[in-house]
Parts: sequence; C-alpha cells; structure tokens
Amino acid sequence: VSYLRGFPMPITGGFSIDFRPAKEGDYEVTVVATPAPLSLPVVGVQPVVGKSAVMKVAVGEKPPDELGFRDLRILSYSKNGGTPVEPPGVLELEVGDRCRVNVAFEYKGSAVTKDLYSAIGTIRAIIGFDEIIHGSKGISVGASADWQPHEGYVDIVITSAIDPGTYSLYAKIDGIIPDAITPEYENVIAIAGIPVKPQFRNLEIVSYDERVAIGGICHIKAHFDYQGPGVTKEFYAAIGTIRPVIGFDEIIHGSKTRSIPSTPSWKAYEATTDIAITSAIDPGVYDLYAKIDGVIPEAITPEYENVITITEEAPPTIWRCGTCGATFPSLEELEEHMRIAHPAEPPEVDVLAARDITHDSTTLRGELIATGRCNVVYCYFEWGETTAYGEKTPEVRMDGGDIGERFYAELLHLLEPNTTYHFRAVGVTRCTDVELYSYSPDRSFTTSDIVLEGFTMRAINAPAGTIDWRAAYSIGDPYPWMRTRLPIGETWVWEPSMYYRQTTLPDEPMDFYIVGIDSENHHTRADIFPFRIRGGKDYVWDFSMHELRDNGVAKPGF
Repeated sequence: VSYLRGFPMPITGGFSIDFRPAKEGDYEVTVVATPAPLSLPVVGVQPVVGKSAVMKVAVGEKPPDELGFRDLRILSYSKNGGTPVEPPGVLELEVGDRCRVNVAFEYKGSAVTKDLYSAIGTIRAIIGFDEIIHGSKGISVGASADWQPHEGYVDIVITSAIDPGTYSLYAKIDGIIPDAITPEYENVIAIAGIPVKPQFRNLEIVSYDERVAIGGICHIKAHFDYQGPGVTKEFYAAIGTIRPVIGFDEIIHGSKTRSIPSTPSWKAYEATTDIAITSAIDPGVYDLYAKIDGVIPEAITPEYENVITITEEAPPTIWRCGTCGATFPSLEELEEHMRIAHPAEPPEVDVLAARDITHDSTTLRGELIATGRCNVVYCYFEWGETTAYGEKTPEVRMDGGDIGERFYAELLHLLEPNTTYHFRAVGVTRCTDVELYSYSPDRSFTTSDIVLEGFTMRAINAPAGTIDWRAAYSIGDPYPWMRTRLPIGETWVWEPSMYYRQTTLPDEPMDFYIVGIDSENHHTRADIFPFRIRGGKDYVWDFSMHELRDNGVAKPGF
C-alpha cells in the first residue's frame, strides 16, 4: 500500500487490509502521521512526519510468529527475602526493610537484557496507579525459538518516603512495546511504624484566667491529640478582637515550647503558656484563641469570643495550692492547708528487669509511679555486687507529667564478666524541709561469660535518592571506620581481628560521623556527633531522627 493509495484515519483508529485472491507477493505497510487529512494542505507549520518500522507481508503465507514477553505475573512477595506471601495475602513491612517481589513470565525471541521494575503505591480512581516507592533490576533472558517459562525478582527498599498504611503493588518489564505488565494487586502491602509526619487534632483551650489586670499574667491551658515522631513545637495563644473582614486581630500574645515524644498512635497531650498583660492593651473585654505554631495542616483552636476581661487595677494576691488548686488570701493559710490536707509523702518508684546484658554492661530501667508531696522527683539507681550496693547512677529529673514513664541508666565499662549484680530504683523529692526517699524492691542480673569486642550497625530511613552509607570515627585508627561504603539495608560488622590498624573501641565519647550517598557520589545527609560504641552491641542509625540507637545485644559469633 503506497502513500498515494493511503487513507486518512483518526490517531486512535485501527485499520485492516484485505488482499484479493491471486494477489500473492511481497508488500510493505507503512504508517504516516500528518496534522490534517491528506487532501488538505498544511499552511504555516512544518508537517508532522510519522515513522514506523516497515513490516514486510508475504500474502498467502502464514503471518510471522509473535515474539517477546507474555503472561507476566507476581508469584509472591517477602520481607528481606524471607517467607514468601502469595497474592492476595498481606505482607507487613517497616521502614528499612526490603520488599522482594518474585515474578514469572514467558519469553520467545532472541537474547535480551531488560529491567524488571516493581512499585508500591495507591490505586487512584482517575490517574491509575500512583507510585510512591519502587525498585528495578536488570534481567537477562536467553534466546528461545519457543515460549519458555522464566522467573525473577526485584527488591523495593522501604524508605521514609512512604507513610504507615496499606498499599498496592504491581510489576512490569520496562522499556518494551507492547507493555509487559502484571495486574495491580490491591492492598497487599502494609507499612507499619510511627508516622513520618507529625499529626495534630482536637486542639482546644480548656482553661484560662477570665479576669486579669494590666501588669498581670493570663494563664492558658489547652488539650490536643497527637501521633507521629518526636517533635518540639511552640504553643501559641493570643488575646485580641474578632473583626468581620480581617478575622482575629491580635493585640498581645504568648508562646511556650512543648516537646512531644515519639507517639505511634493517637494520644492526648496538654500544653500551657502565659500571656503577659501589658499596657499595649486597654481595659475591656476581649477574645482568645491558640494554635500549635509551624504545623501543616494548621492546628488551631476555635476563636473564643468575649472571654477575657482586662482591668486597670491588679486583683489582690491569691495563694494557690499546687496540689489541689485551692486558693488562700495569705501564705500562712496556704502553709496550714498543706500541713493538714497534704502531709508530706515520699514519691513512689518501681524497677524493671535489666536488659541488653553483655560481659561488661547492661541497661537498668525504672518507672515513676507517683510524685508524692512534690511535683519534681529525682530518680536514680543504686547498684553493686551485694544488697549494700555502694554505687549510684546519675540522677534523672522527672515531674508529675512523667508518671507512668520509664527512666534509664546505662552502666559503662564498669562490670565484670560472669558476675551477679544487685540494683534498685530510688526516687527523692527536695521541696520540703527534709528529703523524702522511695526505694523499689531489689533485683539482680548476671553478666555474660562471653566477651564480645565487636559490634554491628545498620542504617534506616535514608533520604530520597540515598543508595549507600558510610560511618567512621573522625580520628581514624585505631578506632573503627568503614573501609568501603555499604548499600542502604546492609549491616556493618566490625571486630578487632578483622583489621590490622583498627584494634580497639574508645573508652569515652568521641566524634563519630555518618553520611548518606547518592548514585552520583553526593552526600544526601551528613551527621557528626560524640558517641561511644560499646562491644557486643547492635546499633541502628535513623537518618530521619538523626539518632544512633542501641538496638540490644549482638549475637555471639557475628
């Protein structure tokens, strides 16, 4: 069929050619694209010229056989190459894991090398598969005259780019026409862990001083729910007037830093701040609102209308009981109230079992149960080879907001192998004339008789584009440093016997650095900080938290 005998058709149309009997012979079929029907001239623009491979057709003979890939499907997926899960089963993963996707397909044709590609994401109603993270791997397939079965796999590294939740999966052979692509397997990947992004909800003001004189302080308290990583934010509150057009017209405000620990699921928290009532505001009745500053989406309370009265004269001094909130006109009456209603009581602490026990160290854990008379409690551990103890760890300051929370003390290079030690938790308050002590029951542990001198370390939650990581003590020999960088997900194993010059671990914190590296050898992130690596430990570096964590005891023989 020549160009002159061609016919116009829409760009998305199809066509067929019927060859009459007794018209055997060799023909060529070529497709040409133009911006208008062939009968219309193209004015003012360069005509579009379409290109395609010319297909030779021998009429009267069998059409050429189909070649290439077919029947691509996902057989299973697994965590770090472990136990496979077959579709539609759900595989649970965490940031730092590798999702291994195993596929099968058939191939016929000459030997080729292509990329096997797989992605995790969300199936959208309009745009289709919305990829979030993916992985690819080159595969080589040998020549075959007939359809032959093949299998392969590709790994997807679970990074901090994906939030906890349930996701879908698919795979394809990249760069071929027509596409070789699997079905989309819906909701088969579950990402666990603490959300990467901080999330706030239900922020509301629960108390405030309704009447405050100029020169005084307005105390604001709010409640909110939070889930996400550990963050530090500003709790901000303002007094002003609600305007019809511009909204809240602030006159005076106050803010206070609030640190929130890492919280994997929704939990209620409290925030407070003070607003100094200055001469910038006139006496009158005003409105109030508060917010968590620097949060997207915005965490803000409703606007409370006509709730704060500012007066010219300061009210008489009121003495408030910090325990029950009762108020008194004089300090003497408050002290009498404290002696009768709140007699001096010591705090209460408990002790948990020791953990991460090695030949020369362990981690001790305690818990604050009650603060007693005072709101502030200083907690520590007594320890030794007998119940007389004799040794004491540094004190940890806790308050009423820490009730039910644990405190820790790590003993560094102080213990002997194969030795039994006793320990107990101690809490002391110092807000009265005498110190009030609380002691937990005694516990004991025995150090290991196996002396471990090396350690293991891995990196998780790497920045986007990071493929490798490297770590070292800045001073170099004789302390540990990576000779070559490692792929994200691989573990650094260090023992003194492995290297001629790297022979020991430091006895005190020294500058230690960790960097992430992309495919072009650029640093995606670099951190340096003082740290003392200890023998027999397994460490995890979290890029997103800038934190090197003790992950427990390394196994003998690593």
